Amino acid sequence: LNTSWENLFQLILKKLTDGKEYKQIPFLNASSLKQIATEPNWVKWRVDNPDAEGDDAAHFRVGSALDMMITDPEALDKTFHISTTERPGGLMAKFIDALPLDLTANHDKSFFQRAYDDSGYGMAITNVMRNLWTKPAHVDYYKERSKAKNKKILTAEEYQTALVCKKELLSNPCTKDYFARGKKVLFQVPIYWQMGDTFFNCKGMLDMLVINDAEQTIEIIDIKTIRKSAHEFKGSFINYGYYIQAYLYWYAVKELLAGRAVSPAFSSKLLEKIIGYTVKAPLFMVVPKVEGNRALLYSLSDIDMQKLWEGTQSFEGVGGLLSRWEFHSTTREWEFPREVYLNSGKIPLQI
Repeated sequence: LNTSWENLFQLILKKLTDGKEYKQIPFLNASSLKQIATEPNWVKWRVDNPDAEGDDAAHFRVGSALDMMITDPEALDKTFHISTTERPGGLMAKFIDALPLDLTANHDKSFFQRAYDDSGYGMAITNVMRNLWTKPAHVDYYKERSKAKNKKILTAEEYQTALVCKKELLSNPCTKDYFARGKKVLFQVPIYWQMGDTFFNCKGMLDMLVINDAEQTIEIIDIKTIRKSAHEFKGSFINYGYYIQAYLYWYAVKELLAGRAVSPAFSSKLLEKIIGYTVKAPLFMVVPKVEGNRALLYSLSDIDMQKLWEGTQSFEGVGGLLSRWEFHSTTREWEFPREVYLNSGKIPLQI
């Protein structure tokens, strides 16, 4: 192991020992990297503030609930409280989630101070408190928190989405075999690794890893929910940056087998057993949120993986996006896209 990797290993070990969850570790991930070409300042803020509520929060909750529904139904009830109210947007949900239970509008602001500090609000604490108590939806969500006690809140819509996905995945002839008894499947697998000439830190949360001892292969599976039809996924694959996720996860698992990545889901005994296994190109299970619409599997070839790295005329490859991250990290210039700094304040149209 190189010195940089040894430092990363110790950093991850310390954070996991301190009880920090995956979302709290300030490393670059696929959902952040997809914005680097247009909004590097936002990407930097997102990496530096991993606790901030993001677009992927619902994905984590639904993915975790789906995992428990399939693998450990009893854990679902122990982990989640199913809410009858909607989760507030922005920082308000984070603020409410951090509040002590059973507060009222008459309590002094000192009771709200810690939640305010943790939430990341910039406005005055009195304004945040007023926003909480004057909006019925916020009050209702806080009351749900009191009912939930120490459980995480899963909205009714998120719960129904997980149920629809579970039913379809377990019954669809294209997907059900992946959940059959006897299959060696790991769910919700966190993984941490380094990339680039400057060894910057990355992280990913893999939905599923299927270990096939007979074929000596490891298959990465990502579950995506889609509004209506799974046939729409091909456009979403590029538009939503799923291709970035596919390449990074594939690279990370190969690094794990090479001893250059960390995942608490893998014991040293398991890693020793699979060290020579082949990591297959990722597979996407696309599940419509509408009950009755069928799930489909989308696969990638080795040639596809090369294209994901290099890019095409229709999208910038992962290699190009990572070079942008390295540029901004090295120069510490984050306000504008890289082209602005390389072209005297202008962005060439190149029509």
